[in-house]
Amino acid sequence: MVKRYHTSLPSSCCGFDSRCPLHRRTLLATALALAVAGCGASGIGPDADTFRHGAGLPAETVRGWTVTAIEVDVPQTLSVSEDPSVRYPATDIVWWEDPPGDRRAQVARVMEAAAREAVADLDGPEPVTMRLRVNRFHALTPVALASGRRGWHDVNFDVAIVARDGRVLAEERGVNADLRALQGAQAEAARQGGETQAARIRRRVAAVLRGWLGLA
Repeated sequence: MVKRYHTSLPSSCCGFDSRCPLHRRTLLATALALAVAGCGASGIGPDADTFRHGAGLPAETVRGWTVTAIEVDVPQTLSVSEDPSVRYPATDIVWWEDPPGDRRAQVARVMEAAAREAVADLDGPEPVTMRLRVNRFHALTPVALASGRRGWHDVNFDVAIVARDGRVLAEERGVNADLRALQGAQAEAARQGGETQAARIRRRVAAVLRGWLGLA
């Protein structure tokens, strides 16, 4: 089962299911193997500012869109870290910055905020929906955050742009938005200045989305 978090009515096409008759294409990212802090990563490098390949659409096409809805799917099948004392949990979702609660909903809020930031300046005549599906969302557990050892935020998702009539206009699977994490005293100083894990991940995902759209 997939729980969908969205701010408007969903469109008719799935946006990610290859069996959908309106599914037009899937653009694949180049794979780069990275072994980071016990987590594997692929796609773009963790220190890159933009997506390497992009949606492959003319700039005037993308600038002709207005994103009127953002939908974030966080599958219920994704496992969630439940022990704050584990440094590198073998789970799909690692998120401890918010108070105890629905971690999938909390992750969805971070991703939605990133998407809104990414498309804020699109004001074209064609209304579209941006759909994100989270595959992995690894921030740091409290014990990892407190340590001075090197770590990473490991975020992987699928993205699709869907027209009002359900046509998939652009799609990418397995997009990485990895980011070097702050830890120990550096992390605490950053947090006091407003540089939380959520803020840093949000900006990173937004930058990757803008690169994919050719807006970076």
